[in-house]
Amino acid sequence: MGAVRLIIGRVSVPRPYPTQFRRQALALVASGRTVVDVAASLGVTQSCLYRWKQ
Repeated sequence: MGAVRLIIGRVSVPRPYPTQFRRQALALVASGRTVVDVAASLGVTQSCLYRWKQ
């Protein structure tokens, strides 16, 4: 599942992932799964997960 994009004029702006989705993704990482694995299974970038961990 990817982020929904909003089209404003000619610019495509990514909409943020829902808070609950982020929490669940981080819970998977906290349970011992790797960021690489979670990112691939959820269809998000690894950089998103690293930012959400901060």
